[in-house]
Amino acid sequence: MDIFILGIANLIGGLPLIFHNIADLRDIRDVDGDDEQVGHYWLQLGRRSKARLHMVMALLSYMVFGLLPPVLYGLSFRESNDRENKMMAVAGASLACIALLALGKAQVHTRTYFKTLMYYLMIAVSSSGLSYVAGVLITRLLVQYGIIEQGGSARAPPGLSSPFAYAAGAESSAWASF
Repeated sequence: MDIFILGIANLIGGLPLIFHNIADLRDIRDVDGDDEQVGHYWLQLGRRSKARLHMVMALLSYMVFGLLPPVLYGLSFRESNDRENKMMAVAGASLACIALLALGKAQVHTRTYFKTLMYYLMIAVSSSGLSYVAGVLITRLLVQYGIIEQGGSARAPPGLSSPFAYAAGAESSAWASF
């Protein structure tokens, strides 16, 4: 439940930023005359006359793709509460969303589909991998100094070969606070 609430809070907190960024792009007056194919807005989004459509599409895609990971985490593997499987499902869905958005950007801007797709997927995989490893290491450090307790999931079962099973908490329930 905590992860779901944090995901929704993150989504709500980002809405004003997206609205502000698009509105700020629209307010930049770097266009002389009627030529819309110049300026910062043209480079980022396209025609300035389509600003409302851009705003609606950006907010809609942000909400749909932003809601998918926390909802998927909460609803997947509900009976077994296997955290590792939940994380794999969310990671796969997130990569699919990133791929879809990257292909959409390639369609609108560069039309170099493979290069754009690989660029965004590599950023996503590397940043999420580094974040996961950092989270595991921080959790180990906090458990070692007694700041937090892991309960029964503090030690990895002998059969697991994953080096990150120690902090992953595969035995704990994802909806434990619910």
